[in-house]
Amino acid sequence: MVLINKGQANTVILTLTEKVTEAIPYFLFRFVCDLTKVEYTFLMSDTILSTEMYNKFVLTEGTTVDLIDTGFYHYYVYEQDNNTNTDWEQAGNLLEVGKVWVSDGTQSIETVANDYTETFITNG
Repeated sequence: MVLINKGQANTVILTLTEKVTEAIPYFLFRFVCDLTKVEYTFLMSDTILSTEMYNKFVLTEGTTVDLIDTGFYHYYVYEQDNNTNTDWEQAGNLLEVGKVWVSDGTQSIETVANDYTETFITNG
């Protein structure tokens, strides 16, 4: 899980390179708020180009992307061959999917996780 603190520079470490097919990949990120379903797309550059073990990004909440809601998000990272496209449907391969916790410092993730319930409706 990725932790993003609102109003701060956040270091994000992912393992994307092992799945990349582009010679010079550009990374398109898509965050979808679990509660509101609001989507955010933005580009970030890998800040540690010398390793094949991991990718390091710095996401400054409020500058890189302004995430209005705190709480849980799903994230999706796509590779593409340009650094201008922000439409995820036009991007290349989906490299990774995961969860993000966006915090403003007023709630711990443990408190929210303990109070979180999900209702599933099945046809049976």
